[in-house]
Amino acid sequence: NVVMEEINEHLYEGKFLYKSTTDQIIRSFCSNPSGHVVVENHSGVMAANGHAYKDEKLGSPNTNFALLVSHVFTEPFDKPNEYAKEICCHANDLSNGSVIVQRYGDIKRGRRTTEKRLKEGFLEPTLKEAVPGDLGLVLPYNTMKSLIEMVEALDHVTPGIASEHTLFYGVEAKFYSA
Repeated sequence: NVVMEEINEHLYEGKFLYKSTTDQIIRSFCSNPSGHVVVENHSGVMAANGHAYKDEKLGSPNTNFALLVSHVFTEPFDKPNEYAKEICCHANDLSNGSVIVQRYGDIKRGRRTTEKRLKEGFLEPTLKEAVPGDLGLVLPYNTMKSLIEMVEALDHVTPGIASEHTLFYGVEAKFYSA
C-alpha cells in the first residue's frame, strides 16, 4: 500500500483515533513497518503482539499494527484486567493455546477463517502458529463493531486496508495498573 509506505516514511509511528457509534475510542498503536506478529506470554495467557527487525532482510512485506478498543467499565464492575485476561483465554481455548488469525473479509461475512480460506488470501501470515478462526466468538459485539468501523474509517486514509485479505490476529490486550 503506497499510502501506508508514506505514513511509515514520514512518521515514526502514526497514531489514528476513531470514536465508534458505540461511543468507544479505538486507536492504532505499535506500528511495525516490515513487521512480524508474535505471541506474547502473559503468565501462561498467550496474546498477539508485533515486532519489527532493525535488519531489513529479516522484515516482512507487511506493516502490522494493533488496534486498541478502550472499554470504560462502570460500577459495580471493577476487574478490567481480569476481564481482558478472560478474553485472551477464550482466544487461547479456541486456538488450542495460541492466537487466532482471521481475514477481514471473513469478519465482515460473520464466518470463521479456515485454513483453505487463509491460503487463498493474498497475504501470508507472519505468525505461522496462529490458528485460523473466528474472533467474533471471542470479542464482544461492541468491540467487533468498533473494530470494523475503525478499519472502514482507516480505509479512507490508507486505501486498501479494508481489503478482505487483511489479517486480524487476536487477541492483544493491554493490562493497566491503577
